[in-house]
Amino acid sequence: MKLGIMQPYFLPYIGYFQLIAAVDHYIIYDTAQYSKNGWCNRNRLLEKKQAAYFSLPIKSAALNSSIGQREIATLYRADKLIKRIEENYRKAPFFEENIQLISSIITFEERQLLPYLAHSLSMICDHLDIATPKRLASSYHFDNLKPAQEKVLELCKLTSANHYINAIGGQSLYQHKDFSDAGVKLSFLQPTIQSYTQFGSDFIAGLSILDVLMFNGKAKTSRMVHKSPILLNQTITDD
Repeated sequence: MKLGIMQPYFLPYIGYFQLIAAVDHYIIYDTAQYSKNGWCNRNRLLEKKQAAYFSLPIKSAALNSSIGQREIATLYRADKLIKRIEENYRKAPFFEENIQLISSIITFEERQLLPYLAHSLSMICDHLDIATPKRLASSYHFDNLKPAQEKVLELCKLTSANHYINAIGGQSLYQHKDFSDAGVKLSFLQPTIQSYTQFGSDFIAGLSILDVLMFNGKAKTSRMVHKSPILLNQTITDD
């Protein structure tokens, strides 16, 4: 069984969904420490032909608090974010097809960050016909104080996974020998970022999935997500 584990992100880029589609079981890593400068509560859209951040304001909390312990701030204005998206994508070819989905995600009334993000991921996955089962890391009994690699191997054991696929950015975190010794194959997914027209400007890769949907539509975006994954089986090592 192929297993994937990632923190929940806010309307992440297409590579995130390619990872979910590439595995048999996906764990939402809600026990990870929340990072102020991470992607849990922010992403990027196209604004005036440039990449621009949009975000969820988060209530102050202890620095070592997990993603599952954080809350969206009361000052969050869903209507303002929707208006901003409408202003920037109204003339996109698939705006009408996708704006209701995006609006329903943004206006979800939950103010705990984790269920808000989990809802958004489920909505996008359903929209793109990604049927991979998802489960929270907090629902498993494992030692969250262990180093990252040991936690992943423990979750592989708990889920009977024999193949762990990680995002490409985690190559320096894991060692093939340690996984092999545990009877688990280790691979890294190279996201496939297919260029497309964005109002005639130079293509800006890696924007939120909402950008992909607005310019490509549900059907084409789904095909982009389900395209056969490129899996690398080599870790980065220091010379």
